[in-house]
Amino acid sequence: GLYAYGALTVTNTAFISNTALADGGGVWANKNVTLSGGRFEKNTSYQGGGGLYVSSNGNLTLTDTVFLSNTTQGGGGGAFVANDATLNGGRFENNRCLDTSCMGGGLHAYNAILSGTVFISNTAQETGGGAQVSKDATVNGGRFERNSGNTGGGLSVDSTVYLTGTQFISNTAASKGGGLYVSGGSSRL
Repeated sequence: GLYAYGALTVTNTAFISNTALADGGGVWANKNVTLSGGRFEKNTSYQGGGGLYVSSNGNLTLTDTVFLSNTTQGGGGGAFVANDATLNGGRFENNRCLDTSCMGGGLHAYNAILSGTVFISNTAQETGGGAQVSKDATVNGGRFERNSGNTGGGLSVDSTVYLTGTQFISNTAASKGGGLYVSGGSSRL
């Protein structure tokens, strides 16, 4: 769909049915990405980020963007962010991470601040059906519903998680943490 080596700002734009043989079916970005509105739908990648891939050189700032029915073999069915992600609103729905070691059906990020973000019916074969965060996560409001994974059906966090007013509804894990799985650090709920 789009290859961006510099900083990228996208407003009310749709990326639909794009395919990448590597990362970022809809968008691959090397620097900071700012998304406002718009949607990523039915994109496919064979490594990471079915809808969006942001490299470790950049961060993601997202406001009210929708990720719908994106697929990847690697991490982040909807979006893969190798660094920090700050999400305000937005929806990740029916995204898939298909490889047996795949993490983050909807979202995979290193650190994440989520405010009012909704994750519905996303699937990861390994951890974080809705979302997987490799380090720290702060989640204010939002909802994780009907997501599935091996561990952390709704949300999986590898270090510390802070939750305020967040709903976990009907998520499923084949192993541990149907709604939430925290593998280290601490939790403040």
